[in-house]
Amino acid sequence: KKQNASYANSGVQADYVLCAVQNHLGSSAYQGHYTADVMDWTTGRFYEFNDGEVTLLEDGPVSSFEPDSDEDRRLTRGSEDAYNLFYVEKSYLSMKSLDEIAKVTEINNRKQETHDNVLVSMKFERDEHYDREEKVQKKMNRRTKRLQERSNLICRRLLFRDKALMGHASDFSSGQSVWLDSSMLRCFFSCDDSLDEYFRKARVASILNNNSYLCKHSNGLNPYVACRGKLVSFEMYKAVKEIIEAEYESFLRD
Repeated sequence: KKQNASYANSGVQADYVLCAVQNHLGSSAYQGHYTADVMDWTTGRFYEFNDGEVTLLEDGPVSSFEPDSDEDRRLTRGSEDAYNLFYVEKSYLSMKSLDEIAKVTEINNRKQETHDNVLVSMKFERDEHYDREEKVQKKMNRRTKRLQERSNLICRRLLFRDKALMGHASDFSSGQSVWLDSSMLRCFFSCDDSLDEYFRKARVASILNNNSYLCKHSNGLNPYVACRGKLVSFEMYKAVKEIIEAEYESFLRD
């Protein structure tokens, strides 16, 4: 594991530590295969490098000897494949090992800091996502409540009151009836959000005002659009008008 040596000029003794072994596998110097057993300076553990494979050597390099063994340092382990042995002075190795450990520690600290920053960023993005989802959900809940309120009003004011819904023949003959567009009525009675398209285009006035459908040549409805509507009693028209206007106010608040 270590070997005593003298500096050439100072006469100071130094301990050297085996750090790497180059192995040659083959029957002659002209052909064969090379591997390397190399020590990790920060841990003291050896690894075998064989092309693309790296293997931990639990007992260290095979081409080493035990300096404290009996019988005049007899080889307790060895290999005829050892080609070059590399030693590093112990104090220098210690200094470089400490530097390397410091670098690794700093890198790990930076990785941890980066990891923490990533976690903070993920939490921020997650909170933002939840806030957006919560706003969307609240808006959907308000819309559901608004549509449910329309359904309740239709049932309470229209569907269960035959006179209001159908009107009397005298109402239509006496002019007490109102023409309404069938497409709008389907959106209205469906109790879904299809009526919102009218609200978004600020067409509430056109829903309830039929002047745009009047024929330019007479005071009546344009014959081409008259077939696309329905005559309802004036009482039903008033109920539809009040329900739509109230819902439009709720739509604007949402």
